[in-house]
Amino acid sequence: MLKIKGTNNVSPIRLKTDHEMFPGKKYLVLGYCDDGVFTAYEEYRIVPLDKFFSTDLIAGKPIDEQVKIFLQRRLDNLKLEIQNNEKEKQRLEEGLKTGGKQAHRSY
Repeated sequence: MLKIKGTNNVSPIRLKTDHEMFPGKKYLVLGYCDDGVFTAYEEYRIVPLDKFFSTDLIAGKPIDEQVKIFLQRRLDNLKLEIQNNEKEKQRLEEGLKTGGKQAHRSY
């Protein structure tokens, strides 16, 4: 049986992917392992996790449910990012329409 959460003593591994990843960030990696090298190139194979994600949310759940929780959490975070980006886009567009007058108005 596969487990996402565990206490394995894993040595450093090699990961081949075309997804952009950043040090210090957490990811769910759905890949293949061949000769100690993990490969994850297809869409949705690297799923960023938010900084507040806790593996306690998936403890004791079947693997299918664990993956659904990861994906739903990412989808919810992405929707929030899109909403925030849309608000910023609207503010910038408004600033361009008014020639930036609103941006430097004193209060």
